[in-house]
Amino acid sequence: MLKKTSLIIVVAILIIISSAIFYQSGKSAGKSESAKQVETLQKSLETFFMPLPEKVTSATGKITKIENSIVYFESTFRVKRFPQADGSENKILIKKIKIGSGTKIVKSDFNAAPSEITPGVPEINLKSGDLKIGQQIYVSTDENMLEKDEFTAAEIRLLAEPIGI
Repeated sequence: MLKKTSLIIVVAILIIISSAIFYQSGKSAGKSESAKQVETLQKSLETFFMPLPEKVTSATGKITKIENSIVYFESTFRVKRFPQADGSENKILIKKIKIGSGTKIVKSDFNAAPSEITPGVPEINLKSGDLKIGQQIYVSTDENMLEKDEFTAAEIRLLAEPIGI
């Protein structure tokens, strides 16, 4: 009787141990399979979503504040390569633009007659005092906007106001 009880206990322990081993190996196989699926999907997505740039030297945005020769502007920057369910691939950041002596401030003059000498839309030179809160601007710089919150603008271009809004 004791032998039979001992045998049942040993068999039960072996079943429990083997079940644990098979469960763990199945779990890790499932992880590696799902990891392979994620990798395959990311490779497919790479065709449609370009790598993030290492350097950003221009952006468009809206003026939120003006103090002396510093313009604050709000712009959307992509911070993750692939779309995220929560929308966190893009971040709205506020950057400080220093207006230096070499900063060109212009707007396009769509009312001017085209010139045969200089192709494209003629520009009107502006001063920093012509910039107002709420205006949409295009900013370019020689510095990397991703690495700095404050930079000196090479050019600030006032964008055209939407018609009929």
